[in-house]
Amino acid sequence: MDELVKMINELEEMIRESKSLPFSSGKVVIEADLILEHLDRMRVAIPSEVGKAKALLGKRDDIVHSAVQEAERYMEDSKKQAEKILNEQEIVVLAQQKADDIIQSAQEQAQAIVEDANKEAETLRTDADHYAYHLMEHMELVLKKGLETVQQGKDELGMPAPEEEIGRDNRYGR
Repeated sequence: MDELVKMINELEEMIRESKSLPFSSGKVVIEADLILEHLDRMRVAIPSEVGKAKALLGKRDDIVHSAVQEAERYMEDSKKQAEKILNEQEIVVLAQQKADDIIQSAQEQAQAIVEDANKEAETLRTDADHYAYHLMEHMELVLKKGLETVQQGKDELGMPAPEEEIGRDNRYGR
């Protein structure tokens, strides 16, 4: 996120520091190659930010998996403890009640752990989605402002584009 924000700030600074067109009420001239270079760098950074969001989702899955494993271990330990109590043949009825209580408690705790992990995972996913959405909104705003400025500059120049420069593919060798 920091690198992407830095690139957006650089783009904004480039626009602010560009030379103003005379009699243009705030319009500036910006070198297209510099803008395109910044946009290319941003295109590379966005997948990294999306990867971070996916990593958060992966963390969620790890938390849920870990909670389920812990619940299963707890259940197994509880069953073993209940079996031990029964095998010792001390007041069989009390032992059975104790075992049932332990199993029920383990099931409740396991359920609570899974529910907490699912809530945390959902929160992480929602936060990651909001983060990605707001990041894209900010980028969209900055890019729109930059494109509007470029278009205003072109409109003020009022020059028709030569035939060999029409189209982005020809201008930049792409």
